[in-house]
Amino acid sequence: MDIDLHTGDRIPAVVSAQILLKQFIDPTVNVTGQFENSTRNAILKMATRFYRPNGNSITGRGWLFLLQKSGLKVIDVIDGADPAQVSTISAIRTTGSPYPASAHMIVNGPASNSIGGVVDEIVKFAGISSIILLRFHGHGAPGYQGVSSGKEFTPAEKNAINIDNLKDISSELNKISPCFVPFGSVELHGCETGQGPKGSQLLQELAMLWGVPVSAGTTKQISGGMGSATFRFEGKPVIKTPSGGALEGWAKAVEHTRTFIL
Repeated sequence: MDIDLHTGDRIPAVVSAQILLKQFIDPTVNVTGQFENSTRNAILKMATRFYRPNGNSITGRGWLFLLQKSGLKVIDVIDGADPAQVSTISAIRTTGSPYPASAHMIVNGPASNSIGGVVDEIVKFAGISSIILLRFHGHGAPGYQGVSSGKEFTPAEKNAINIDNLKDISSELNKISPCFVPFGSVELHGCETGQGPKGSQLLQELAMLWGVPVSAGTTKQISGGMGSATFRFEGKPVIKTPSGGALEGWAKAVEHTRTFIL
């Protein structure tokens, strides 16, 4: 599934892109988390005979180049029990991944106690220090992200990431922590997952657990659920960093870990 960033975006994935652009394309890129002029100028420098970026976005070939150069990986976890995801899964399987060697899609049917299996598959594909972006797609509610639950949720079944059952699955989720690069991040694409106190608490606790920022939307999320292989947040997402501070502070802290790239 594609990563789609545009001028004006402010999100942890922009930090990831800026660090890779700074490492491989233009050392003058500002690492701030805001897609601005220095990011645009670096993207324009990526132009080749077969790739003509306009500088206002980074998708497809641009990300393919950066992922191939860095050896880093993108993983998408999709709740196949959620009817809204069916057309998305079909579209992805038809078109294929734009990053075939660097991306992995995990589709979960309805199941109880699925968190452990999903974690094991993530760890198996990723290995240590390789995930630049991990995304979860499925039904959502404030403080809730479906994994294999469809629209039904019972905390004891452990088939969703929910603030009300987080303590019961945190030991499993923590196994993913070593898989991230320091400038990686997680996105939860369920509807309203980041909304309200429960949403904020879930994102903050996950960010502290995984050691990377976690983002989620506060409104209905339709991108990717309409037969598209690209996922963007609808509206302004909530972003929580491991320290609880601003995105810009986290960006500066991890900027100097770029030599950690494989």
